[in-house]
Order: sequence, then C-alpha cells, then structure tokens
Amino acid sequence: MIASPNLRMTVMPVFSRDDPKYVDQLLDARFSKRGVVSGDVTVGLLAHGIDSWDMSCASLAASMLGGTLVRAEWQTPSASSLDELVIETELVANAVDLLLVAFVDMETFGAGASVLEEIAQGSPTKILSLRDEVYSDFSALAHLSLLKERTGSLKNGRIVISWAFGERFPPPSTVHSLLLIGSALGAEISVTAPPRFEPLKRVVRHADSLAGSVTVVTCNEMPPLDNDVSAVIALNWSSLDEFGDIERNRDIALKHRDWFFDETSLPSGTLFLTEPPIRTEMVASTRLLRSKANLTPLWLRRRAEILAAAMRGILEEPRGTDSQHF
Repeated sequence: MIASPNLRMTVMPVFSRDDPKYVDQLLDARFSKRGVVSGDVTVGLLAHGIDSWDMSCASLAASMLGGTLVRAEWQTPSASSLDELVIETELVANAVDLLLVAFVDMETFGAGASVLEEIAQGSPTKILSLRDEVYSDFSALAHLSLLKERTGSLKNGRIVISWAFGERFPPPSTVHSLLLIGSALGAEISVTAPPRFEPLKRVVRHADSLAGSVTVVTCNEMPPLDNDVSAVIALNWSSLDEFGDIERNRDIALKHRDWFFDETSLPSGTLFLTEPPIRTEMVASTRLLRSKANLTPLWLRRRAEILAAAMRGILEEPRGTDSQHF
C-alpha cells in the first residue's frame, strides 16, 4: 500500500540533495579518533521498524564523536495517534543534545516519512532523520563515498543500481536516495529491475531533472553490463504495488531468481556494492563478495563516519539555528 500524502521530494537531513558542495563534504568525512566534539554529548535514537545495522551505525557514529547513545522506541506506533507519537518524542528529545529519528512503516509506503516530518515541526531539540521507508540517505552516501574514494570522482561515472533476488523485500529507500544524490553529483544513474519492481516514478522524475541522464530499464531477464560501467550497486527491494506483502513479493520474485551477480557478471574494473544482511548465493556469489571488486565490507564504517560528520555539523551550529534537519 502507498500512502496518499504528496511526499516532498527535496526533504533531506542537514542539506539539500541538490547541494553537491555540501554532499561532497560528507562523502569525504573520515574519523581517525574519538571525542571530536567538545563536551559530553548525549545522542538519542528514537526509532520504529529499523534493523540492527541502523542501530549499529548510530552507535558507531556517537562513539566517533565521543558521545553516548540512548536508544528508545515508540511503543505502539500503529495504535497511537500522531499527537501521542509527538508527546513520546518530546520525552526523549528533552533528555538529549541531539535526537536521531527513524520510522519505517512496512504496511503503508510513505506513512513513516510523513510521521517524521510532522514530528520534526515541534521538536524541542536538534533532530536528524536517520531513515524512513522512502529515503535512506546515509546508506546511499556511504555507497557513493566508497565509489568516489576508489574512482576519484563521481561526475560522469556510470552507476547501475540493480534489483537482485532475495527474500527480505525491504523498501527501495536506498535506491531512491542513490538516484537523487548520485544525479546531483553528476553521475549517470541507471536502474535495472524486473517488472513491478520499478522505483517510485516521482523520484525518478526528480533525479532526471537534476542530471538529465537517469534511465530505468525494466526487463524479465537481467541485462548484461556495458564495459564502461563504473560500479554496480545490487539491492533487493519490495514491489511498491505489493508493499508490505512478503508472500506476494516472494511469488513475483521467484520468476526472477536469475537476477544474481557473480564474478562473471562484472566487466573488468567494475566495482560492486550491496547491503547487509548478506545472503550468499542470492544477491551475489561468495567468490564475488570476497573479491577486490567488492567494497561492501567498508560500507558500515563509512556510513557511520558520514552520519557522525552530519551530527557534528548540527551540534556545532550556533544557538537559535533552525533545528529541523529533514
């Protein structure tokens, strides 16, 4: 199911997806030691529907800043009114210096994003969106940062985002963020997917307006990669038509089990990335995942470094600065 509110396509933590200068600063963020923020910092994480990798990223980022992470959850978000969610948010926000929020609704696509935008309006403290079911910006930034480090520049580089066979069917949030941020940085982005697994059309249109070089290829069989492709980011994601219905997604996906990458799938010099949890022989072969072409082992640390850089930027803002970072 897809939520009816018209989602704002330019909303982004800390910066605009259309601001390549600041995005580049985050892509280049590195942390060689802890305690880079003066004073004791308490960071809150208030979340619903996220996985252990999101929590690990937040913990690592707080540690890189020399701070403490306090974790909390909305107890009954599906049965709570928006006012009740806001009140629970204020309880945590009043106790911390910076609040990370994440809300992934696996029943209605776009509902979590709408909730977070409403919550941000009345936050008594600085607040930063970690992810929702529409966008996962810090995950996308980690992928792009690793590619930039290896290739030197993303501008005019050809990046293929490919659907791959799996069994989890998470939201296409990383796909959407990759489309927008990669396009803003001048990369040539292509999405390949089987029928019914296309990304949100509004996101594709927005990305194409930034770069004019976005393509979406829908086909029953996974197409071969051109020799000039810089990198492949292979991800498993849900059909938006069947969002929230794992069994229905599985039935459709079984027709496309050959959407799978191994060492013969990549042209010479093409880099590879995916996201955990890693299931060998689904998205990619063990041999490919252990090859030098695979940058995935560096993804978690880089994601945490970029999140820490964004958090530091917010914490060092002068008092009175707008605290809504969505």
